[in-house]
Amino acid sequence: DDLALIAFTHDKYIKPLKLGDSQTVKTGDFVIAIGNPEGFDYSNTATLGIVSYPNRYVSVDNDDDNIDDWNLQCIQHDCAINPGNSGGPLLNIYGEVIGVNTLKFATTEIDNMGFSIAVDSVKHTVSFLEKGEVAPRIVLGITIIAVRDVLGIDSSTWQYDYNIPKYIEHGLYITSVTEGSIAEGVFEQDDILLEFNSSIIRKALDLKVELNKFVAGSGDEIKAIVLRDGSQIEVVLKLK
Repeated sequence: DDLALIAFTHDKYIKPLKLGDSQTVKTGDFVIAIGNPEGFDYSNTATLGIVSYPNRYVSVDNDDDNIDDWNLQCIQHDCAINPGNSGGPLLNIYGEVIGVNTLKFATTEIDNMGFSIAVDSVKHTVSFLEKGEVAPRIVLGITIIAVRDVLGIDSSTWQYDYNIPKYIEHGLYITSVTEGSIAEGVFEQDDILLEFNSSIIRKALDLKVELNKFVAGSGDEIKAIVLRDGSQIEVVLKLK
């Protein structure tokens, strides 16, 4: 992520930018990106655009192993951004920081798809950086596949014996639970996760979005609905 917390001294007053609220951002809002595209020769370049989508989750591979490690909560916008804009602010029309520019999609077929880390996510991360800690990410310890993906595969080619009732069309099928994980004793193999934190779960990203609302080790309890042996039951996951 393009986030860091630094301390420095300066002989002049530097007016900090006010942090806004990314939850109030709406599609069509005007936004301004500021940064140094292509280096300091073009420092403090400002570009104007609109919010294309206020709450987009973008998969990222942090360790270059071709496996997505995390889903960034981003504001998608169409401000022109280029290498050197990363880490720069995305501002609303009141001059408040609502995001930190981090990446864009760049191909010959795609234009104006920029992404900024939502400022609410930044605030959450900084609260840990101030204490010299890394924001912990929750690892459930389950292996899953979306029910709709299973139903889209010819059953004669299944490599796992899925038990999905005909009336079930959404959810996450749990194929294994890791021993010693926080999911052990809560979820079971062949459970179908239907709801998590009162939200309907259709794909893995839905689950990640809900998990992003909590902190690992907080002790919070999250209610979930699973289909087990043909019956829907409520289970409680504790973030220990």
